[in-house]
Amino acid sequence: MRLPAFAWIGVLSALGLSAAIAAGCGSSRDSTFDDIKPPDRNLGEFDGLETIEVTPKEVDLVAGETNQSQAFTATGRFKDGTTKDVTSSALWRVSKDSLLVMNGATATPTGTRGGIATLSASAGGVTGDATVRVKWVKTILQPGAAPGSDARFKGTTDDATLAPTVHYPLNGSLLPPNLPPIEVQWKPAAGTDLFDVAFVGTTLDLHLVTPCNAIGATGGCGLAIDQTTWTNITATLAGDDPADVIVKGAGATAGVSGASAKIATQVTNDDIKGGLYYFTTRAVAGEKPGIYRYDFKTAKVGSFYTAGQCAGCHALSKDGTKMLAPVCDEVRGCGRPLELAVVDVATKQVVSPAMPIGDSDTQTWSPDSKFYITTPSCQAIDANGACSAFSGGVMTLVDATTSTNIGAVPAGAGAMYPSFSNDGKKVVYARGGSYRGPLSIQQSSLYVLDFDGSKSPPAFGAEKLLLQAANAADFENNYHPSFSPDDKWVLFTRSFCKAGVDDPNAADINGNACDTYNDYTARTWILPAAGGNAIECARANGEGRNIVSWPKWSPFKSTYKGGDVFWYTVSSTRDYGFRALHTYDANGNPTSGVQQLWLVGVDPKKAAAGQDPSFAVVWLPFQDVASSNHIGQWTEQIIGDIVK
Repeated sequence: MRLPAFAWIGVLSALGLSAAIAAGCGSSRDSTFDDIKPPDRNLGEFDGLETIEVTPKEVDLVAGETNQSQAFTATGRFKDGTTKDVTSSALWRVSKDSLLVMNGATATPTGTRGGIATLSASAGGVTGDATVRVKWVKTILQPGAAPGSDARFKGTTDDATLAPTVHYPLNGSLLPPNLPPIEVQWKPAAGTDLFDVAFVGTTLDLHLVTPCNAIGATGGCGLAIDQTTWTNITATLAGDDPADVIVKGAGATAGVSGASAKIATQVTNDDIKGGLYYFTTRAVAGEKPGIYRYDFKTAKVGSFYTAGQCAGCHALSKDGTKMLAPVCDEVRGCGRPLELAVVDVATKQVVSPAMPIGDSDTQTWSPDSKFYITTPSCQAIDANGACSAFSGGVMTLVDATTSTNIGAVPAGAGAMYPSFSNDGKKVVYARGGSYRGPLSIQQSSLYVLDFDGSKSPPAFGAEKLLLQAANAADFENNYHPSFSPDDKWVLFTRSFCKAGVDDPNAADINGNACDTYNDYTARTWILPAAGGNAIECARANGEGRNIVSWPKWSPFKSTYKGGDVFWYTVSSTRDYGFRALHTYDANGNPTSGVQQLWLVGVDPKKAAAGQDPSFAVVWLPFQDVASSNHIGQWTEQIIGDIVK
């Protein structure tokens, strides 16, 4: 006789599988059907069972304020053509136990989130399934909102004069589920004093009712979403169609409110991984300038290397065990040369190569951490330890194990910003028509060298042009290149300069026009690693002049809507809502304000089709808005504990 579902516990226990049941039913994560399986054994009544049909096949349920339940039926079809109701003897499971719970054949939402789950019934080694869509409908009063105040938004007449303007998040942004909670920021219309911050989508209808939480004297309002609510929002939206963020403002007239424009926001299926090291030049709260880091796994941020005065153009090994960073000498100060620190991340022990190789502006590690390339700006050191001549932009290959100079990289003069491919077989870099010293090249093109680290000594191929700087009249400059995780794309920065607008000395090549350092017109572009047309990441770049710099790929990819997503970070002076504001001159160039780190999703399928592959930028929430952060260098893992 077939055992009822609850009786399987004893059978599974006898087979040594009770721990799997406990893990599947009691775990905080969502289970999958592979987590727990009933023994595939024929108990008689299921001889000849071929299929199981679960009805209804598709169900829409509402959860949150009230939780709708749904009873299902399982019908078995046998080889002889007969059918039988197997509902009571089937084992019922769901793919997301954070979304639904089963009581026999009845599914009930947990009420904490929305989403889509697969429900299954198994018997005699055969499984049938159904799809359950849960819409999370809920109103949550925030601190300062009086009980019953949400009624001011129900059944109201729309008045456009009361509509707020959302300043953050940005329309078209893509977020990973494990991003820390965001703050929705808006400009209220005159006469409004209560707001409905709503997330509305196919599986979500969440309303957060709040007064205006003023952001200083900016005139803006903000709502920092609590961690529990934010977790439920991202879990609901993960992999789903975009939801709209809509903010409504209620005025003095009863039954009247105004709604903002819809701000589309979407969430990937999976968490973002790895760690991010970045350079802080304007530290806050008693912290020192230097290298800080953030772990996406633990959501912790803290200082890492603030010894001396770190110059910040750091590079991390792919496995996170080593870091390169030029540091100002305590005796010479921050003149030239700098002192290259080769840091063991676990112990913070430092080795400094001898000068002039030990003077460094930009670096890159080979993916196996056996070599690194550095670009020392000094060609010679005088008796006083000062830089007596600039190198002219010569890259050098160094043996990372022995810290010995292997030799100059066979690239033309004026080279800078090297970056190894993830397979270690290529190096991409920028080489300019004019090398002007540390971190300053102009009219640069992008080049590639083949590399073979298995030979002794390691060997380079011939220099190949990847992208020619085409617009000489406007000082076109291409720099900061790096390979995507699959090595099929190169991300880089491009800037243009016009005389009298972008730099008062733009007509003079010896001025600061588009010299890769805080270029006003800098924007991020992408091009095929095999060569081809460059495509601007226009949505991520946004409007205006935001001093975009140092785009860096994450080593991991995510998925969304059946496709891959790559991530990169970029430093920019753009406004972050009302929290980090900037002032601008008559030409639209930023004249004050901090640089902050932003996260960008990239769709490689769109890039392959020649379309803008970028999503709107997302401000990384672990930053202090008063700090100035640069060069988000990624690594596969954070080594050691982060101490704040």
